[in-house]
Amino acid sequence: MLATATNNTVHLASLRRLSLVVMILLFVGSLFATQGVAQDMADDDLRTALTSFQELMASSDLAGAIAELEAVRAARTDSPSQLTAILGALYAEVGRNTEALELLGPIAEQDDANPAVLFNAGRAAMDQGDVQRADRYLTRAVRIAPTSPAARQLGLLRGQLGETAQSYALLKRWVSQNPDDAEARIAAAAGAVQLRRPVEAETLLSELPQHEVGVRFLWGRTLLQKGDPYGAIGYLEALLADAPDVMQNDVRGSLVEAYNLIGDSTKALELLEGTSIEEPKMALNMAIAQYRNGALSDALTTLRPTAESMLTNPEFRDELDPALLGSVALEYGRMLLNDGKAEDSLQYLQAAVAVQPNSRMAWQNFGQALAATGDTERAQQALQRFQQLAQGGMQQTGDTSERDLEDPTGKVLREAMAGLSTDPDNTLRRIRAEAAIAPEDPRPGLYEARALLLLERPEEALNIARDMSALLKDKGPLEADALYLVGAAQIAVEQPDQAEVTLRQALTISPDHTGALSDLAVVLMSKKQDDEAARLLLKVLELMPGHPLATQNLEILNSRS
Repeated sequence: MLATATNNTVHLASLRRLSLVVMILLFVGSLFATQGVAQDMADDDLRTALTSFQELMASSDLAGAIAELEAVRAARTDSPSQLTAILGALYAEVGRNTEALELLGPIAEQDDANPAVLFNAGRAAMDQGDVQRADRYLTRAVRIAPTSPAARQLGLLRGQLGETAQSYALLKRWVSQNPDDAEARIAAAAGAVQLRRPVEAETLLSELPQHEVGVRFLWGRTLLQKGDPYGAIGYLEALLADAPDVMQNDVRGSLVEAYNLIGDSTKALELLEGTSIEEPKMALNMAIAQYRNGALSDALTTLRPTAESMLTNPEFRDELDPALLGSVALEYGRMLLNDGKAEDSLQYLQAAVAVQPNSRMAWQNFGQALAATGDTERAQQALQRFQQLAQGGMQQTGDTSERDLEDPTGKVLREAMAGLSTDPDNTLRRIRAEAAIAPEDPRPGLYEARALLLLERPEEALNIARDMSALLKDKGPLEADALYLVGAAQIAVEQPDQAEVTLRQALTISPDHTGALSDLAVVLMSKKQDDEAARLLLKVLELMPGHPLATQNLEILNSRS
């Protein structure tokens, strides 16, 4: 949906990609200064041709520049690689991609290929539809030159491939350094919306031409995510008349979502009349409107194909956005429950709490379904979880807390860790993606080390925790957290002496760090230093009454005395 809006907008004249003068003169043109061109092209005729080429480039006379270089190249039997690279870049710029790759491909395949060559070979391959080759070249270019235009191109490519987190990480950084690049900015805004980071999307959108259709659509989506359906309706209603055909379903579906949120299911159904419901999001919106309008049987019929595919077709499930996946599971499960089919609802509601572990509504309905099927013990556990979330102020599905809006990284990390036991690979993938999106935030690194420890991969955890402790030196409590993780990993790899030193360092910085206190007590217990271990455990229980591990270890110490 967002890709449609983005593609529609970025091809407009006001949002064209950076000009050749910027891309070539600032990036590829650096070859003149950095690649020994003065030595390779020492003869006067070649110098004259290159001077003429630079003048033509400055005036954006691409055809003239190409003709100049082609003439020079045709007159020589030993054309320098720099000349070939620049001519290939020009071919890529004017869409002569086959010729561009013929010149650039052999150079790009070399281990020491210049990032400018890799960039232009990558965009030529991308324009030809050779996605794998483009990704390979651009990834290498970004590795060498992280802030180059290759990062921008790779970000756009990853977005087209549906790799939203990677795309957003690249484009967010690029836009921060190139704020006037409108195409990259709107692609980044679309990524922020897709990742449900509305505050960041708002910042990106505020610097774009506000009359553009795609920008207005993204504003509507952003307001929906910020919990302002009325504001979203104000944007989206006007778009129904302005949006091109390719965007109509996207706008209509978002409007239906907004009307469902304010409880106007009649208006939602009017908008959906005659609309195809094959797309999962549209099917979900229609089913919610039907259900709220009293047509439970119709709602089940509408949502059944999507819900069943979600459970039985792994490829279909993997393609769904996690938020959509959780919503489909929850809504279909609660509809089945309200239709008296508690047994059938269980598999969907169990999927809902797995995908949305902090959803009060999911846990409440799951508990009710378990109770209806006679599973009293699990029902009590589920309803207890619901009550904990309610008391903690956690939000129901579809709501957005102020904390989550202001701290999307914290939200992602909490949600990722909640799924560690059921899908550890996805947990690590989400944490690492967040590290790329928010490279200035140390928490993803700390969370990754913690996750690896819980997954009993202490060697990996130790390496990451050490890196984080070096990064966070003199950063107070965060440094203590990192040192604690180093110490915990050292215990796991059977380095108790090193762990004792590290954990004492952590406590020097943060004397009330309960994790460090508890783990240091464990180390001291292994060395029979029971008196100090007992003092540490008593302090843990003073700070956190009922701490289970501290209680257990203190009982062990008491039994030894």
